[in-house]
Amino acid sequence: MRIRTSTYVQIREIAPVVASGAALAVVVSMFLGWFKSGSRMRNSFEMFRIPQQLGLDGFTGVRVIWFLLPILAIGVIGFSVLQRRLVAAACACLISMIGIGVGGIVLFSSLDTGTGPLLAVVAGFVGLGSGILLAITSNPPAINSVQQG
Repeated sequence: MRIRTSTYVQIREIAPVVASGAALAVVVSMFLGWFKSGSRMRNSFEMFRIPQQLGLDGFTGVRVIWFLLPILAIGVIGFSVLQRRLVAAACACLISMIGIGVGGIVLFSSLDTGTGPLLAVVAGFVGLGSGILLAITSNPPAINSVQQG
């Protein structure tokens, strides 16, 4: 299947912008309400503090990764600006899969959820798609040129 050159160029130009926006949306979702506890809506950072307070050590790795998501979002933006498209794509796909995973778990739980997990899942799917397109368009195709003698 061949893609028209103009479509390829459009995807190549738009993919880093969409991936960066989706990564930022996942980070914004972290600060929104994730679940209701008592009469108060709690954000994702408060959610990840609960296993620590209960003495559950198995969530330490997930919690550390979750707290590093803003750095990954900065990586998506920075590597896109520096034209390091494969590294930006890897960061975008990673932050997206984590957002989809954690947001999906919270959405399908019995918790009274807020807007945070929904935004994380939606932005995660957008970021995953644009990250894949960012990786696909990282190396421009060779253009056959006709040498004139």
